[in-house]
Amino acid sequence: MMQHLADPGAEAIASPPCPTHGGRRFHTFLPMNQILQAGDYIVSANGLFFAMLMEDGTLRVYRGMDADDEQGLLWSSAKAGARGRYFALLQSDGNFCVYQGSDLAHNCGWHWGTQATAQSQQFYAAMQDDGNFSVRAGTGPDDSRGVIWASTVTDRVLSIEEVLHIEYDFSEGCVLRTSPASQYSETVTNHGSEISVHTLAGSIAVTETSSWTNNPAAALGPDVEYFSGAPAISGDEFVLSDPVFYVANCASTRLTDWAFDTPYNVAPHTAMRAAIALTYSTVSVPYVLVGQLRFESGARVVGAIRGNYLGTNAHSLTASFTPQDPTPNHSKRILRPLRPLAGMVAY
Repeated sequence: MMQHLADPGAEAIASPPCPTHGGRRFHTFLPMNQILQAGDYIVSANGLFFAMLMEDGTLRVYRGMDADDEQGLLWSSAKAGARGRYFALLQSDGNFCVYQGSDLAHNCGWHWGTQATAQSQQFYAAMQDDGNFSVRAGTGPDDSRGVIWASTVTDRVLSIEEVLHIEYDFSEGCVLRTSPASQYSETVTNHGSEISVHTLAGSIAVTETSSWTNNPAAALGPDVEYFSGAPAISGDEFVLSDPVFYVANCASTRLTDWAFDTPYNVAPHTAMRAAIALTYSTVSVPYVLVGQLRFESGARVVGAIRGNYLGTNAHSLTASFTPQDPTPNHSKRILRPLRPLAGMVAY
């Protein structure tokens, strides 16, 4: 059963701080037979944890994304030697070992190991999103074939206690659906011999939705509010909407009245059909949320979590005017983009 660290305890206090100089960075995993030098580190996919080989030969897992962002010790191999040269590697038998020396050609002896082996052709060491450091069969996270060994210490993100910023990656965003929607129409006949002037005016109810899904699925703290723009489509471009309330891992709906008021003319002895239409678009956009995160252990750190935004917004309010001769003459139709006169927004 996986162990959860409820209190970082004395070990986190007594352990030397993480060194400030950085080494090579490995994203999420270390392949088999790849050398991990002192100062090198493996970062979890969510950027909340990293495992680093220290200059005293200990392997440690910290909260944070690197040595410059260290947010507290989570786990340690707890076998320190004299400061010097050490290297680690995941051997072809599944044993993750730390050796004295700079590399295999300058191996000065075994220092520490997981002492767990298995029958497999490939292994990798993973820094998981929950803080667990593990050795697994397979070539990488996309080819995981089971756990061989694990530190068993985890510290999941439970809640977001403050939202500082949400950065949307529009380069990876996509429009899932676009649907034109007719809202209102009227037909006016001019029986006179002069041009008649009319006004197309009224209001329509617009429904828009927003949802944010965090990974990990951290909830908002009870007193947390964040109000900012959300991804939307305007014409054929991504934009940020007017500010909306951010809600974690659920959807919100906004009801808005869009008013319109535009004049039009009807020629003598003709009829004109005037109509109002808009377009609804559904978008999907990944994001990174930066805020104060509360972990299962009680630790609170400023960190980032990833997520995906899914929302539907209305745009491209348009008035159309089509002569009736006596049937609709679409070749003479006039389209007029309108700026909606927004009314009260209800959530």
